Amino acid sequence: TGIFLNSLEYGKRVINVESQNGTLIQFIGQYGKVLKTIEGKNGSYETKGNESYIRIKITNHIDQCAWTQPVKIP
Repeated sequence: TGIFLNSLEYGKRVINVESQNGTLIQFIGQYGKVLKTIEGKNGSYETKGNESYIRIKITNHIDQCAWTQPVKIP
């Protein structure tokens, strides 16, 4: 039935994401550049300050995936 996103939070330069059934989380910046990859259903990314936005791609064990809307980095 797809990926279930439990939470997405951004505060104090850290993006936290939690999924119910993801197995791989990728934090992706401009031009599709993968900034960080985490195996598991939870992950976080500390922004560097030079990103204009970050999207998160969550994949499960049968290659279903979900993308978040871009998180704008001030």
